[in-house]
Amino acid sequence: MAPDERALRAALESAAFQSGADGGRWRLVDLAWPIGIFAVTAAARPNSPSEYGLRIDLSSYPQQPPTATPWDLELDARLTPRSVRRASVRSGYSGLIGKRAGRCTPRGTAWR
Repeated sequence: MAPDERALRAALESAAFQSGADGGRWRLVDLAWPIGIFAVTAAARPNSPSEYGLRIDLSSYPQQPPTATPWDLELDARLTPRSVRRASVRSGYSGLIGKRAGRCTPRGTAWR
């Protein structure tokens, strides 16, 4: 096992990570080194998702900060504007569905 993977696995077994997982704040969905899929619990709001997915590239952890991509946990695929809209229609969520360049994008407007 490479040193970066060993460091990550130690962090996943740490009391700090386990405390958050046991408290329902996050969970490890899958780990296929160096990619980890995590779910982070969302604040409870009507017609909103209960958690958000992140696909995190953990190469060179902890020397290099990980990079993450929003992840559709149901489809096991990158979250796209189309999947965000589809999820908002499924859930009935009528609020803001995304951010781009620091501006919120109202539902129904095109992402450019």
